[in-house]
Amino acid sequence: MIQNNCGSITPAILRSFIPHLRPRVRSVSLGLSYSLTDDDVFAFLNELPELTSVELQYYLQLKIPAPTLSLPHIGSFTAKYAQPHTRDEANHFCVWVRRAISSSHRLRILRLIGDHVKSNPSVSFDGLISHMTARHFRTLRVLDLGTAFIGGDAFKQLCATCTILEDLTAGVGWPTAVIRDHILCLLSVCRRSDSDPVSWISAQGATRLQCPAFIPFLLTSRMSNVAKST
Repeated sequence: MIQNNCGSITPAILRSFIPHLRPRVRSVSLGLSYSLTDDDVFAFLNELPELTSVELQYYLQLKIPAPTLSLPHIGSFTAKYAQPHTRDEANHFCVWVRRAISSSHRLRILRLIGDHVKSNPSVSFDGLISHMTARHFRTLRVLDLGTAFIGGDAFKQLCATCTILEDLTAGVGWPTAVIRDHILCLLSVCRRSDSDPVSWISAQGATRLQCPAFIPFLLTSRMSNVAKST
């Protein structure tokens, strides 16, 4: 585990860890180092094929083609990142995440930890949702996007496809409040004040969804009861 500011970690130092970590290490956490490119970090991780948990710090790089991780056993992937201010920046980040997790056959947990506190509806992560619903729908149980925004169509696709999803955190727009013919059918919304949470009750009456009452707001839900009853 090498976290926070890792500026002193060079590619050569990172490679020197490999003989000491392989084959017994199953989890790696690596903080920010501008001395390390994606090529360096991904090449290092690819030397540890038994990894099941990875946490990385992302920073924007424009190398083409971007490297790809080959870690089929990853069950949990966490990425920390700075808030993207443009669609291009968000798309670069989503592509980076996809290249990091695409080889996994058993991804259960994906967490994206941004440094921003509110959703930005002009910068969406819909491209990443398309990947999750196409590639990881059979295994995904926890999707924590923090305040990253996803559109209504992407949200509906996620609910319809990832049928074993248990925990979901994401920024969504207010029109997404009504969803028919999907895992969630939201019957009522009780909005008390800007400081109080919105309380959503599922069609099955067993699951409450709590989210801050701003537009777009943060959706945090436990979906296991809903999924099991459909």
